[in-house]
Amino acid sequence: MPEVRGDELVRQIRQKCPYVDVLLVTGALPEEKLRVENCPILKKPFLPNSLAEAVKAILSSQIH
Repeated sequence: MPEVRGDELVRQIRQKCPYVDVLLVTGALPEEKLRVENCPILKKPFLPNSLAEAVKAILSSQIH
């Protein structure tokens, strides 16, 4: 995304919707440079089952 980094976008979204679940997918930055609280990170390239596992983990952590 040319205008904003993904971790900054997550911060902006959470300012408006603090309880939204986010999965950050990146191929550009090392994980240590991404500092987003309570946000799993999936690094590119990834296999489809890795994406499915990450989404399942997010959904299973939701308590409504």
